[in-house]
Amino acid sequence: MLAPHRSAYFLRTGANLAACAWLFATPLALAGEPVAQVSNPPTISIKPASDSRPILTHGRPMPTVAWDASRLANLARPDTLILIRHAQAPGVGDPTDFDLNTCSSQRNLDDTGRAQAEALGEAWKTAGIFPSRLFTSAWCRCVDTAIRLKMGPIAILAELNSFWEKQGQRDDQTARLKDFIYRLDPKGGPYVMVTHQVNISALTGNFVNSGAGVVVQLGQKSELKFENLPNK
Repeated sequence: MLAPHRSAYFLRTGANLAACAWLFATPLALAGEPVAQVSNPPTISIKPASDSRPILTHGRPMPTVAWDASRLANLARPDTLILIRHAQAPGVGDPTDFDLNTCSSQRNLDDTGRAQAEALGEAWKTAGIFPSRLFTSAWCRCVDTAIRLKMGPIAILAELNSFWEKQGQRDDQTARLKDFIYRLDPKGGPYVMVTHQVNISALTGNFVNSGAGVVVQLGQKSELKFENLPNK
């Protein structure tokens, strides 16, 4: 179950905790906290970090049309990763004494942010985007965003956690996130990740607004090439 303080917060704000149904618990996807398990969780292929093979294997057929990030509808492909910043949460960083298990001690979504996350999920579903996996940082504003997308179960991924207060972790954590992305099965998506501005900037060199993000085609052997997430 979610930590009591966190679950109480999400219930108060109208989030659906049933979305937190399963969790990757491998060395590459560490838990920010325990999450309830489903009776038939997805099969996870666990491989060492030095292994270049995909982490997830699903074998979905690849569309014959070319990959194109100019329209949302073009991103409903198994070889697509969408990486977004959490929805609007006024302020910068978190209080110095914040507790990851207590949402009230963190910077959280406001009413605009909650509506923003829900509208984003509706737009994606209208465009035919239904992610096979939805990963999120353990921070409450990211979990809240992921839940409000209403696009299925979420998994807390440690590589998406904020390092705002621990800038010394930037390079190592970004390298681990890149490794995770490289080994997502390009026939198993689309995938969605919810994280923080500092993480996206470290990964892509770009600044994105709250609720905005970047997309990348998976399965490429060259350096990851991120493009801006279209809004329609």
